[in-house]
Amino acid sequence: PVSKWSFADWLAEQCGREPPEKRTVEERLAAEDLSATVERRLRTSKRVSNDRLRALGYEFDYPTYREGYRAAIEGYRDGK
Repeated sequence: PVSKWSFADWLAEQCGREPPEKRTVEERLAAEDLSATVERRLRTSKRVSNDRLRALGYEFDYPTYREGYRAAIEGYRDGK
């Protein structure tokens, strides 16, 4: 598992960007500048598990999000 902020910091680093500003869900909602879709996403949980897929024998192309995102970033940079 990875927190959204750890993920965002890691992704920014991989892309050569500054890490994003850190604001809590409450701070984001209080800003009142969100679309209904963004607000709905902020109010719901995103925690997921791949246990069921693994139990069914599914084999992932990449062992972790890091490898998968690195491949996607490299593909983007290479124009693929």
